[in-house]
Amino acid sequence: MDYHFPRIPLFIAALLALAASVYILLTPSGTGVSVDSAGNTTVFQTSWLESQGGWGALILVVFTLLYAAPLGFYLSNKPGWALAACLPPLVLTLLAGFSIGLFYLPALFTVIVAAGALFIQSRRR
Repeated sequence: MDYHFPRIPLFIAALLALAASVYILLTPSGTGVSVDSAGNTTVFQTSWLESQGGWGALILVVFTLLYAAPLGFYLSNKPGWALAACLPPLVLTLLAGFSIGLFYLPALFTVIVAAGALFIQSRRR
């Protein structure tokens, strides 16, 4: 296995997490209901940004940074830290699957591939 192989799946995972965050942020995924004074009801779709506001956007930024952290550590020549940084996205993605959804699963699978490559590299040194 190439010594620099883990950077490829780590880079792909960071891009997939960014894409998932942007998709969640901007895609209509919630439903709102408004009632006017005459009793007319209007049902409308809301995006994550509209329903959660800045706090919701911050949560998605944290997700994206958690997926970018292993790449940052790997590029800083700290493969042990990169391997350790693969654990928080795993835990958070599994927990987010119950609320946000499974949008981060492709990035998670890619991080798992990278973690496997990092582990194999650490055993060969």
